[in-house]
Amino acid sequence: MGKNTAKKISCLSIPLLFAFTIPSGIDASSDSHILNRTTIAEAFLLQSNDNDFGDAPESYGSADHVISIWYYLGSAPDGEPGSQYSPEADGDDLNGSDDEDGVTFPEMVQGEKAKIQVSITIILLRGYLNAWIDWNGDGDFDDANEKIADDVRRSSGIYDLEVTVPADAIATRPTYARFRFGPSATADPVYGSTGTASGGEVEDYMIKIACNTPDPPKVGKITQPSCETPTGSVLLEGLPDNITWILTRYPDGETITGSGSSYTITGLEAGTWSYTVSNLGGCTSDPSEEFVINNPPQSPSAPVVGDVVQPTCTTATGSLVLSGLPAEGIWTVMQYPGGTPHSGSGTSLTINMLVAGTYYFTVTNAAGCTSAPSAETVINPQPPVPTPPVAGATTDPSCSSPGGTVQLSGLPSDGTWTLTRSPGGVTTTGTGTSILITGLAPGTYTYTVTNQEGCVSGPSGNVVINTGQTIPSAPVPETVTQPSCNVSTGSVLFTGLPALGSWTLTRQPGGITYSGTGISTTVTGLVAGSFSFTVTNADGCTSAPSSEITINLQPSTPTPPIPGDITQPTCDLPTGSVVINGLPDQGSWILTRFPGSIIINESGPSYTINGLSPGSYNFTVTNSSGCTSGVSSSVVINPQPGPVPTLVIHNPAAVCSPGTADLTLPALTTGSTPGLILTYWMDVQTTVPLTSPASAPEGTYYIRGTIAGGCSAVEPVTVTGLQQPVADAGSDQELTYIFTTRLDAAQPDENSTGNWSVESGTGIFADAGNPTSKVTNLSIGENVLLWSVTNGVCPPAIDNVMITVSDFIIPTLITPDGNGKNDNFKLVGIEELGKVELTIFDRRGAQVYENLSYDNLWYGTDYNGEPLPDDTYFYIIKTEKGISLSGYLYIRR
Repeated sequence: MGKNTAKKISCLSIPLLFAFTIPSGIDASSDSHILNRTTIAEAFLLQSNDNDFGDAPESYGSADHVISIWYYLGSAPDGEPGSQYSPEADGDDLNGSDDEDGVTFPEMVQGEKAKIQVSITIILLRGYLNAWIDWNGDGDFDDANEKIADDVRRSSGIYDLEVTVPADAIATRPTYARFRFGPSATADPVYGSTGTASGGEVEDYMIKIACNTPDPPKVGKITQPSCETPTGSVLLEGLPDNITWILTRYPDGETITGSGSSYTITGLEAGTWSYTVSNLGGCTSDPSEEFVINNPPQSPSAPVVGDVVQPTCTTATGSLVLSGLPAEGIWTVMQYPGGTPHSGSGTSLTINMLVAGTYYFTVTNAAGCTSAPSAETVINPQPPVPTPPVAGATTDPSCSSPGGTVQLSGLPSDGTWTLTRSPGGVTTTGTGTSILITGLAPGTYTYTVTNQEGCVSGPSGNVVINTGQTIPSAPVPETVTQPSCNVSTGSVLFTGLPALGSWTLTRQPGGITYSGTGISTTVTGLVAGSFSFTVTNADGCTSAPSSEITINLQPSTPTPPIPGDITQPTCDLPTGSVVINGLPDQGSWILTRFPGSIIINESGPSYTINGLSPGSYNFTVTNSSGCTSGVSSSVVINPQPGPVPTLVIHNPAAVCSPGTADLTLPALTTGSTPGLILTYWMDVQTTVPLTSPASAPEGTYYIRGTIAGGCSAVEPVTVTGLQQPVADAGSDQELTYIFTTRLDAAQPDENSTGNWSVESGTGIFADAGNPTSKVTNLSIGENVLLWSVTNGVCPPAIDNVMITVSDFIIPTLITPDGNGKNDNFKLVGIEELGKVELTIFDRRGAQVYENLSYDNLWYGTDYNGEPLPDDTYFYIIKTEKGISLSGYLYIRR
């Protein structure tokens, strides 16, 4: 049932709005149904609206009843124009009379029974009660268990409506109930939680469901993480077994929704946990006891195969190092194939005695967790050891064969092998089962052979090479002297020649021989080319060729430099220059000037030498090979012509723009060298002529003065154009009994000056040339002042300003009779004077009044505010601006 906000209605002014009709079939004369219309009318307040509306929030829909005297809840209902939607279902309570008094709610606890008292008033017969509670708080009465009374037929009185509160009824916030009482539903086709009914009343209530707090969950079996399962689990028991519940995990707040009295939670990470259980109504238990899920045992990483030692020529088995093993506890490494265990501790393990094969490994840590397998590792078969080489026939050195030889056999038949000679460690690599070793010096040798697997045999038998004919060593070129600028052939110093007997050097190509004795000699007269030399000793044996030596071509001597174009000094440049040609076109060169021995280091076939003072010069050039040419022909630089004339320029007098100036006037070049030929130009380079120098407009030009010898000077000349000046004397001023003021003319431009003068009236200027000069001695009335601006070239500009000085008005009579006319001593213009002092004396000279900050409000009173008698009085006025006035006034009342 709802209430509206309409103002109270007087019974005297509002007619009765209801027609009370006795339902058919009722005996109106029966004692039990005596109906006195006046009594019934007094039982109801007169209504301004015909319907009673609900006031739950809008989501519950609109419900209303046509107000009837026959059916209602509690006291009489009131009417509203429409639904009274309100957050606390009190819109009807606050509107009109509070008629929501038909239902009394007990404490309603989740999962428990409750009796709701419903007060029913019915005049005739019986009515029908329908009621709803939004148990889950979803904003409607549409859920299956939310209708708590369905067409319950009742007569007047208190009815106990028994309900069982759902165990998961909403308890976290208020919810709402709706009660409707009226005729049978068969009389009203629409008689649900919403809609209009033909009679009766609807009452809505906001209610609160109390929590039936669940017991805390009980912690049952705890399963800790294992190697295979990285998370733990827990069995929670003692959960509410007749509702849907929500488990909340702490500290992270993760939730699980379910039902039943126990539940196993899986997937628990390591940590300390506890759980609360809540029903769907929002009631939450205390936390369960805390339980701990341990960190899962870590499966170790696969062993890492490190250094692998393969079987060697002397060791039949291999070994390897495994790293990355568990740092903590005892572990077991399993070797596959075969499943051989190796137990130990620490992060690495060396496994020895590995025969040829392919292996992999796993490791199981102290927690029993086993790693993935390591990478596979191959142990190779042991390599074979070759037999010692077999020494065969030998030959001794001779002139035709400079070294001895030996035939070695019994070498490895497969792959590449390496022979090592002892002493000396000389190695020979090859293939096949035999080899002839050559170049052996006299001595005793043995050989070992290393096969392609790196295995070394034992030493061979001794190989003896006897001394035979001695073959000399190849000559050794030491110092090579190349041809020079003055010597056309080269030479070379040889060392390492036979110390005993005579010898013969043979040069190739050409076959030229040089004979001698001793261990060194110098071969001279070598022309350009590449040569090698052999030496033949006294035994007739010839050495191998020496290393090749190269004799360069004789460096060329450059031709003398050739003087080319000569530039002589000019009027402007006191030195000359010359272009030197015929210089070496390859590499850098040094040019030497005579006299003075001035050196220039440059490159290229020609070069220009500047800054040559008058005189005669010769040159030589030295090329990059250090060869110097002969002397060039003479280069003569003439004396500088001159002298350069003097050109003095005087700028013409300024013109008034757009005027022109005559640049041909002789006065402009006074002081210059006499007899100059003058020409006029637009640019300093004198390339663009000035066509009308006698009428040159504002700008900068150039005058060139040339003497008979051709030397000239160029100077700029500037024509200055001044703009017509502008005069602005400032705004007119109006003063009241003030004879001094500050002027405010506009500042002239930088080329102009201004001057103040008096056209009419009076005035004395503190600085007649200052646009903001102070002016004194102004006259009462109009003073016209002129401001004239001139630049001395253009006509002057003139403007004026008017300074009007008004006289200070002092009354001579006041009549302080209160009629509003001449009541006070009013000084017209006082606001212009600053602070004003007023002193009043009577005719005997006695001071009767004084005001040091007068405000035009003296009404002819004395110091005490008492009226002064009618008489003549004397006043003295002093102003802040230095004005002093005195005179007589009359008081007449």
